[in-house]
Amino acid sequence: MAVWKNFLKFLKYIEKTSKSCIKCGPISKKYYENVIFRCTWSKCRSKWSLLKNTPFYNNKLGINTMLLIIKSWSVNVKYKAIAEFLGISIKSVRKIISLTVNSIENSVYVETGIIGGPGIVVEIDEKGVWIFGMVERTPQRKIVFVPVDNRRATTLEELLKKICSPRIYHT
Repeated sequence: MAVWKNFLKFLKYIEKTSKSCIKCGPISKKYYENVIFRCTWSKCRSKWSLLKNTPFYNNKLGINTMLLIIKSWSVNVKYKAIAEFLGISIKSVRKIISLTVNSIENSVYVETGIIGGPGIVVEIDEKGVWIFGMVERTPQRKIVFVPVDNRRATTLEELLKKICSPRIYHT
């Protein structure tokens, strides 16, 4: 709950803050639902979105609706209940949740890169049947969770070669 409150404070901060134009520099103002800005200089009038380069860019639902969908989904509210509460279609709820899940998956796989290295201990563990996890014992605590189809040694060895720096493995 604290994370949600902090996020709402952040959104209110964005709402109150002016942004500089990405083309000409003068102060711009909010234009639509706190995520699209328009330059106030009459010769420029360019528009840009805070959601550009995110999976939610060009989505017709407002940012508040999308955040409510994500929050509701994260506390296990059923799709149908979310759709009825927000007055939108189940298809829209599924789309936002799918974008969110894909975004999270991509950030875990892409940003992690190789973990471990000389002098760095990596803890490796299996959780249940389908999750394989690795955590560095460093101040950064890089962490990787990978869903696996099976727990065969060959499958796990392939993952270790891709994600973990080649060293001695302790499980």
